[in-house]
Amino acid sequence: MRILARRLALGFAFVASIFAQDSKPVLLSRTGGNAWSNAAELQAAAKSGNPKACAQLGEALLRGDADFPQDVPRALTLLEQAARAGQPSAAFRLGMLLEHGDSVSQDQTRALAYFRAAAAGGTPEAFRNLGVAYSTGRGVPRDYAEGLGWLILAKQHGTAGTTEDELRAHVRSLRHPEWIAAGEKRAPELERELAQGSVVKFLPPPAPLVYVSPTSANQSMTPAVEKLVPPPLAKPEGKPLEKIALEPAASPTLPQPSMPALPPISGLADGPLPESPIKLVLPTGRALTWPGVTALQTAADRGHPDALAALGQIYLNGQQVSVDVSHAVAILERGAEADSADAAALLAELYTKGLQTARDDAKAFAFTLQAARGGVRTAIYNLGALYANGTGTKADYTEALAWLIVAQHFDLDSGQTTRIRDYLAKSDAKQIPLAERRAADRVKAIEAARAALPGL
Repeated sequence: MRILARRLALGFAFVASIFAQDSKPVLLSRTGGNAWSNAAELQAAAKSGNPKACAQLGEALLRGDADFPQDVPRALTLLEQAARAGQPSAAFRLGMLLEHGDSVSQDQTRALAYFRAAAAGGTPEAFRNLGVAYSTGRGVPRDYAEGLGWLILAKQHGTAGTTEDELRAHVRSLRHPEWIAAGEKRAPELERELAQGSVVKFLPPPAPLVYVSPTSANQSMTPAVEKLVPPPLAKPEGKPLEKIALEPAASPTLPQPSMPALPPISGLADGPLPESPIKLVLPTGRALTWPGVTALQTAADRGHPDALAALGQIYLNGQQVSVDVSHAVAILERGAEADSADAAALLAELYTKGLQTARDDAKAFAFTLQAARGGVRTAIYNLGALYANGTGTKADYTEALAWLIVAQHFDLDSGQTTRIRDYLAKSDAKQIPLAERRAADRVKAIEAARAALPGL
């Protein structure tokens, strides 16, 4: 019992900080702390219509835990009630759900209305999300000046990150300095517009938020091959290209601390738990830190994507736990199912190399595709190589060129793009502009995915 009590105490102390890194921020960290001493008081306050309590209880029911078993329909009702009562954190949460199609049907345009309402209430991340949306054309026509205006306000409101600087650099590369001037002029105008309204004023018209259940458990966790893309074209006639080598290890790692290996958390005897900080770098390039194994395990048990990827990685590397590949794979598959590009990248590496697991080209391709879409740079390049080599999928030089162009955009190229382009120029030149259009669309989608990652 002592070990269970210690784990729970550490887990609850850590949950606010770990969820603050989530792409779907937890409302408890935005309400000035919990004003209720227990679950019963929180439920009573929500029943009386307290907006802050409705927001907190809605979040708790959305995620589900020991005190509040998951009840998504009721959670959506409470969050909408809180937002309509002027609670900006609830408006922001609903915007995130609609933007990603999480528990509700995806509606990026409606999501922006909730983000604007949250911005009127002072939620910093809402300014950033609006800036990214306008900059990438997500839910609205692309408008770099409008996007820059929102990102300037995001920085002024304390949002960390370099998104504003990156957009300025991109606009300069397009040779349109007037867009930067327009964005700088637009920022104070937006601030004044928000000051003249309120959270409620900017909310979209009321409409039912219908719960959409997640993919049924009997479906495969293996990511689906990309949709809405024409079937792979036949390999061009003529002498095929030489095989393209894959990029090495998908995930950089920090030096491991000098300490003896410890058994997995499930095998620890009752007594003091090791709580040395865990530092690692995920395949997306983010350096993250957890207070210790218990805190990381607690977050993973709650389904946190980054925690699942990190926990799987430490079981692969033997960092503060004994190496347990089968356990790592099970954890990483949960992470991939939770849409973690980092977990998918680690699985792709395992199935590609076939050193710690049986080699499986089909699984390697599927997980590489998921990781590439989520912004893992090496996965983007490797996906181009897999298409070119016909490994785990049908050889398709058009798709190969498209993904290698995307890899170039993210500064990862070894000259293979030119080889594929030259080959298509001689065999089927009309495929080159098709590949370029696909690449441009994917760059936009991947930049948006990376912009949503905490810690980048």
